[in-house]
Amino acid sequence: MMEKQLKKYLQLNSMAQKGETVFFGSTFLAAMNFGEFAQRFNCIYKIYNRSFAHLTLEKAAEVYRSCVKDLAPRNLFLGLGEEDGDSFKEEYAALIEEVKADQVKCKIYLLSVLGDSERVKAINGQIKEIAEQNSVEYIDVMFELVDREGNIIKDCFDEDGDPTIDAQIALWRRIVYPMRSGYEAYGDGIGLVSSINMIS
Repeated sequence: MMEKQLKKYLQLNSMAQKGETVFFGSTFLAAMNFGEFAQRFNCIYKIYNRSFAHLTLEKAAEVYRSCVKDLAPRNLFLGLGEEDGDSFKEEYAALIEEVKADQVKCKIYLLSVLGDSERVKAINGQIKEIAEQNSVEYIDVMFELVDREGNIIKDCFDEDGDPTIDAQIALWRRIVYPMRSGYEAYGDGIGLVSSINMIS
C-alpha cells in the first residue's frame, strides 16, 4: 500500500511547485482533506500533503528522501510519532538534522499527537522536548480540541476514538488558516507570525 501511495506522490511531485508548504506525517495527516479545506477556506497558499497511514519514524527518513526532499519546502510540518513505541527521540532528531542539512531555509514544525490518554501525553512530552532540543517549533494541536476546562470536545473524536472531520478542521484552524491572515496560533495563544515563511 505504501509503495502505491509513494508512486502517486512522485507523479504529483512532477506537477508541484517547489519551495512551498508541505505536511509530512502518519495516519492522521494522511486522512486530512487538504484540497477540500483549501477550497472552503479560500487558501491562497500552495500546500502539499505527503503523509502515509501507519508511517513510523523508523521508515520516515527513507520516505522523506523519496517524496518530500525534492519539493524543497519552505515550511515543513511533521506529524509523526503516533505509530511509534514509547521512545523515538533518536529517530526524530536524526530526521530533523537531515532536513536541516538538505533544506537550509526551511522552517520545521513538529505537531503533537491527537488523544487524551496518558500514553499520548507522554508522546507529546517527548515531541515537545525534541523540538526544544533541536531548535524547531512545537505546535500543540490538542489546544483546539479541548474546552476551557481542558476536557476533550466530544465531536472531535468518534466512538472508536478516531479524529473526526471536526478535528481536521480544528487542525486547519490551528495551523493553516492563520497563515492566510498573517497570524499564527501556536503555543497557548495567538501572536504575530514571525517564524512561518510567508509568501511575499
